[in-house]
Amino acid sequence: MSRLLLEIFTEEISYSLQKKIHDDFYNVWQELLITNNISFNNISVYSTAVRLVLDIDGLPDVIDDNYEEKKGPSTTANEKAIAGFLKTYNLTLEQCVVKTTEKGDFYFFNLITKGGTLQNILPTIIQKSLSGLSFKRSMKWHSCGSVWARPVRNVLAVYEDTSLHLLDVNIFGLKANKSICGHYFMGQKNYEINSINDYFTFLEANYVVLDFEKRKNIIIEQSTAVANKHNLEVHKNQPLLDELAYLTEYPVLYTGTIPSKYMNLPHELMVNVLVKNQRYINLYQLDGSLSNKFIIVSNLLTPSNGQEIILGNEKVLVARLEDGLFFYENDLKNPLIDKVNELEKINFFEGLGSIYDKKERVKDLFINVFKENQELLCDLYKNDLLSYTVFEIPELQGIMGSYHALHDGVDVDIAMAIKDHYKPQGNNESVPSTILGGKLALLDKLDTLIEFFRIGKKPTGSKDPFALRRSALGVIRIILHYEIEINLDDFLELDLSNFIMDRFIVYLKDKGYNYSLINAVLIKNKEFNIIKIYKVILLFTDLLKQPEVVKIMQLYKRADNILNAENVVEKQLLRKDLLESEHDKSLYEVLASSGKIIKDYISYNNYAQAITESLVISKVLDNFLDNVIINQSENSEIKANRFALLQEVLLVLNNILPFSNIEL
Repeated sequence: MSRLLLEIFTEEISYSLQKKIHDDFYNVWQELLITNNISFNNISVYSTAVRLVLDIDGLPDVIDDNYEEKKGPSTTANEKAIAGFLKTYNLTLEQCVVKTTEKGDFYFFNLITKGGTLQNILPTIIQKSLSGLSFKRSMKWHSCGSVWARPVRNVLAVYEDTSLHLLDVNIFGLKANKSICGHYFMGQKNYEINSINDYFTFLEANYVVLDFEKRKNIIIEQSTAVANKHNLEVHKNQPLLDELAYLTEYPVLYTGTIPSKYMNLPHELMVNVLVKNQRYINLYQLDGSLSNKFIIVSNLLTPSNGQEIILGNEKVLVARLEDGLFFYENDLKNPLIDKVNELEKINFFEGLGSIYDKKERVKDLFINVFKENQELLCDLYKNDLLSYTVFEIPELQGIMGSYHALHDGVDVDIAMAIKDHYKPQGNNESVPSTILGGKLALLDKLDTLIEFFRIGKKPTGSKDPFALRRSALGVIRIILHYEIEINLDDFLELDLSNFIMDRFIVYLKDKGYNYSLINAVLIKNKEFNIIKIYKVILLFTDLLKQPEVVKIMQLYKRADNILNAENVVEKQLLRKDLLESEHDKSLYEVLASSGKIIKDYISYNNYAQAITESLVISKVLDNFLDNVIINQSENSEIKANRFALLQEVLLVLNNILPFSNIEL
């Protein structure tokens, strides 16, 4: 058995590309080995900012020829289709055989993948594996026309059986060799390995931690130790940890300090500068407030224990925080309300007026939907779009407006509503933290939906350039979270109402609710009140777990099947004088009494009590169906009257739900 080692050594690759390269390379190799009928024990792929490494063990020394039967077109297919098939596989018709299948006669042939020694086969597979990767942005750096995510500086390609063998690989204008480099700054250069294990031993001794998970764990463990040393906490930021682990080969952590003059800046502004701009790990006080300590994840050990790195990072950080302080202090010089008329200068969307027009529409929606006058809130909530800070850091929209409003003495509820009105912007983001913020976010999203639908900018197929599906989902989540009782049909056009309804159905399906139950509830729905519909679905999801309710459904479907089998479509006249047996009379009486009670319960949305009352009917119906053979009655009038009884059963139970539509 043999082992393959391949290393592509490059200029530094960005985090956004590394993860995809790592995953794609693994998948490409797994597919190539299977396609070429090459067995293996294990595939390992490692990646750092400057290297992509493949390690495969358990490879056979010799690969047998692989025969795979390929099915071609029908013998009756047109000449063009047959010619295309032959051209694809470089065949002649004489090389094919005709086989009869259930669908007729088809051309077949055996596709032979030639085997050979591992040494001869691997170079071709390596070429295919590298050409099988694609990138959003690629670079050319060589006269040979090589293309890769970043310029490639060295290729190591070897396999090992009883000894180490160099593979004859020429790629990226480079001939593969056995040489590697350690850490870019701290490791030995141009070391020639004498075994594959020697490769891993050398890198470990030369400040390269190949495994991504190990690098991430080093960062987690060391940052936790730093936090504990200062009696602080680390709040885990998984995307940041992943990025830092991908950008380093040998993570080394240093602790920096934020000057006290910047600690009163808004928390979100500080975090944006520290995390998004500088990629630092924040440290927090035990009460959750931001500490003046932060962690720098470096890729370098220094004799001075990182003092130059710390001072350099602190200098850059101060420059950024100074900008933030300047913008923020300038924003606060004038009241937020003073900016309201300037919103007319900001275009919302072509044909939909300005941001000023939008906030006026939302003001009207507050009155029409909630019967509330929220003039001050609506006059303030978009004004930070005109602030210096938001101009520089657009991600802080709403957030900076809330701080400005608090500075101006505005009520906390209004400030929090301003802060949260963009929420939720995705499936994983929380809804606004207050009911007022929820109402504002809801109406702001509804206005966007109403206006874009009005000018015909609706999502089509998979295209949704204005994220209207996300806005609709935000509307649904806010309504459900705050149990807002509104009938959307009262102020939405039919196409928009249907659009949000479709999003609601997708939301419910994604949550795992029974699709047929969802449809059954929607059929009974007379108004598009999301929270009412949701509560009914929740109720019946629980009720359908109870054997008694399942029994009602089974009896309902049994009665429905009898009517369908007898092709009883038109409404039959129910006559009391034709009630022949005690079972007929008992069913008639229970339908008369319980049917009215059920209707009363449903009128008050009391489905649980309606189900309880329907249990009375189900017991009598069960006896009726077990003891009365309807289609064997000699009297056609009595037979029709019994059909009428069953129709009445379905009508009464349909007041609750059309149970025949629900699949358990």
